Amino acid sequence: MIGLTKTELADYMLSLGCESAINLDGGGSSTLFMDEKIINNVTGDEDEALGEHTIRPVSDAIVIIPNNIE
Repeated sequence: MIGLTKTELADYMLSLGCESAINLDGGGSSTLFMDEKIINNVTGDEDEALGEHTIRPVSDAIVIIPNNIE
């Protein structure tokens, strides 16, 4: 979903039956990694000194592992 405010997102999550959720940064370095590959378009943050976008190392992660992995 694109363009939701935090309040709209909270309402949407509640409509799905969620009891808790986490709101992460969501900036240009946000990365969605699945099946050993990046699946979103990482834009990075603009480095004014270099005049280009740079990607920062990811410092936090949420890992979801299904119970049925063998």
